[in-house]
Amino acid sequence: MNVCENSALKTIETLKALRVMDITVGKKIKIARIIRDVTQADLASLIGCSYQQIQRYEKGRNPVKASQLHLLAKALKCNWEFFFTPAEGELK
Repeated sequence: MNVCENSALKTIETLKALRVMDITVGKKIKIARIIRDVTQADLASLIGCSYQQIQRYEKGRNPVKASQLHLLAKALKCNWEFFFTPAEGELK
C-alpha cells in the first residue's frame, strides 16, 4: 500500500468513527429526552432551534456543536459526558 492509499484509508476510518460518534450522541439525546418526558418540539424551544434539527441530531444526521450540547445537557438535566458513553449513563 502506498502513502496515498494509506492516508485515504485512515481518513475513511476516521470519518466512519466520527459518524458512529454522531449516531451515539444522537441516540443518547433521544434517550435523555424520552426519560425526561420532553417532546422534540419542547426541547427545540428550550435550546433555540427547530424540532427538525432535534430530529437530525437524534438520527445522527447532523453533528451537535459543543455549544448546543451544553444547552441540551442543561435542558435535559444530565451531564454532557452522558452523551458520549456507549452504555446507559446516569441522569441527575
